[in-house]
Amino acid sequence: MEIFLHLGAHRCANLTFHRFLAQNAAYLGKHAIAVWLPSRIRNGMMRGLTRAPQKISIEDERQAVRSIGRMRVELTRLERDGYRAVLISDPDLLGKLDENITATSLYPLLDERLMRLLPIFQNRSLRVGLSVRSYADFWASSLARGIVQGRRAPTADCLDFLTTQPRRWRHVIGDVGAAFPHAQVLAWPFERLAGQPERVLQTLCEMDLPELDMSIERVGSTSDIRELNRVMTNIGELPLVAGPVEKGARWMPFGIEHQRVLRAEYRHDLAWLQGGAQGIARYIDGRQMPALPALKKGDTHNDAAVFDPMSGRGQTDGIKKRMG
Repeated sequence: MEIFLHLGAHRCANLTFHRFLAQNAAYLGKHAIAVWLPSRIRNGMMRGLTRAPQKISIEDERQAVRSIGRMRVELTRLERDGYRAVLISDPDLLGKLDENITATSLYPLLDERLMRLLPIFQNRSLRVGLSVRSYADFWASSLARGIVQGRRAPTADCLDFLTTQPRRWRHVIGDVGAAFPHAQVLAWPFERLAGQPERVLQTLCEMDLPELDMSIERVGSTSDIRELNRVMTNIGELPLVAGPVEKGARWMPFGIEHQRVLRAEYRHDLAWLQGGAQGIARYIDGRQMPALPALKKGDTHNDAAVFDPMSGRGQTDGIKKRMG
C-alpha cells in the first residue's frame, strides 16, 4: 500500500483542496484510495503526535505510542480490504500557523515533529507532497489569518524578523527529507497550481483520475483589505489601510525593500529545487504537460524550467533533476 502524505503548506489553498477531496471521497474509494482529512486526523487519530516538540509531556508520549499502533492497524485493515493507497492531508502536521508567527520562523523544529510520525509509515511506500509559496504572500496571508483570529497587526520589528529569519523552503524540504529518508518528496509552486485541486491531487498521486467532481466552491482570500479593516474596527483598532480601498485589494504589510529580499529568497528556493534539491526532492513545475512516470533512484528528467513567480512565466533550461 502506498501512502500519499500532503503537508500543505499553510495558506496554499488547503481548504479548497480538502473540500474537493471530501466531495470526491466516494469516487476515490472506488479507485481504492482512502482519504484522511483534518476533520478525522485532529479528532483523536494522532493524539500525542502533533504537539510542539518543546511542549511534549510523558502523557503525550504514551498517547503517541497508542496512536501509532491504532493507525498501523487501520492501514493494515484498509490494505486487507483492497485499498491500494491512503491520502493523508493536513498542513498542521508541519506545525501550527500561529507558532510560525510567534517564533517569527518558518516551521521551527520541523524535523523533530515529522520524525515522530515515521513509525506509522514503516515498511510502506511513502510519497510526500509540499507546496511552496512566495514569502511576501505567504507571510502576508498568515498575518491576515492571525488578525481574523484575534492577533494584533504586526509591528515593524515583526516584519523585519519575518524578512530576515533564516529558515526558507529549502530548509523545510530538507527537514522533510531527513525525517522520511526513504520517501519520494515532491514540491511544487503554489502560484502554478493555486485554485486547481484536481491538479494537486493528480500531481501527488501521479495517476489519471477522470470524472472527478469539479463543482467545488473555491475559498476566497483572507487578505482582503476591506474585510481586515472591518475586523480591526470591530476590536477598536485603527484600520490597516486608511482611506478608500479598491474592492478585492489584498493587504501587503511588507514594504518594497522587504518584498525585494523575500522575492529574491524565493527565487533562490526555486533555483535550488530546479537544480535537483541536492537529491532530496523532485520539483514539479506545474505547467500543463503530459504526466511523467514516477522517478526511481538514479533516474533523471531533463524538463526543468526556470519559473518566475512574480511574472508567472517559465522557460525551459534543460537543468537535470536528480533523485537521491
